[in-house]
Amino acid sequence: MSTEQLFQLTIDLPALEEYFHPSEPSRKPLRVVKNDIVMGDLKLTKFGETVEFVTPEEIEEGEKPYFEFSSVEIGDDVATIGFRYPVEGIRGNVAFKYDGEWKVLSHKIVETS
Repeated sequence: MSTEQLFQLTIDLPALEEYFHPSEPSRKPLRVVKNDIVMGDLKLTKFGETVEFVTPEEIEEGEKPYFEFSSVEIGDDVATIGFRYPVEGIRGNVAFKYDGEWKVLSHKIVETS
């Protein structure tokens, strides 16, 4: 079971598209925070570009938007990924089911601001 695949499905979630605004220069490439969940050794793409992994220190130095995976829970055939995208004031989670391949079961997006 690949967490990389789950992360890719999460950032490709159609419900998130309205928040990414790829036409704004500061939004491309998508920046993902390295943390206890994401070490930066993943191969993810968004907007036809490779995702850029940034450290928490790099986030504090700049003012560029970033996406953060906040939790990962993987069972035998179910998984849940938590995320937040502070620039848009949202957080949420995506539930997956494995049936030969990972598929989105449900998602929730909450505006926090």
